[in-house]
Amino acid sequence: MAGGAYRVGVFGHFLPVEMKPGPLRDKARSAAQAELRAVLSQMPAGARRLILHGLLRPNAILVGGYSTWGHRCCPLTSAVWEATGVEVTHWEDIMAGISKLGLGHLHHRFINAFDTWALQAPNSATDPDGTRVLTYHGRGRLIDLIGSLTPPPSVDDIVTNWRCCEIVG
Repeated sequence: MAGGAYRVGVFGHFLPVEMKPGPLRDKARSAAQAELRAVLSQMPAGARRLILHGLLRPNAILVGGYSTWGHRCCPLTSAVWEATGVEVTHWEDIMAGISKLGLGHLHHRFINAFDTWALQAPNSATDPDGTRVLTYHGRGRLIDLIGSLTPPPSVDDIVTNWRCCEIVG
């Protein structure tokens, strides 16, 4: 790709172009996973659970944006979808939902860590329309990562998630 080390993604965010194969790529992959794990570890278990369950809702997990046509969205948007039962596609609704889930303070750090991790091969690919999404392998790895950090729900967690859905919805 000519023109520099970054390409423009959805909503104008700059995404780092994938690195060439080799030791630097392996080091970058490990660092990206460690940062994503660190951000996820700071999230409340209920929010991680909403992200985890939300990953099963969209047709594809969007990289470099929040929502686009064809039922494709990022993990935070899918968590809002999981909490409300409604696919959110408008910027204001997505941001309000993320805040109501208590993730506003980690929002930018998560998106940056997720996008960096997702760009590590073989986690994502480009759809025919040029939109970057997680591959089947990438979605599975993300589910495994979040699942490893998320304990099974307790009765209190179930009640809290139910109330969260009422508040957001």
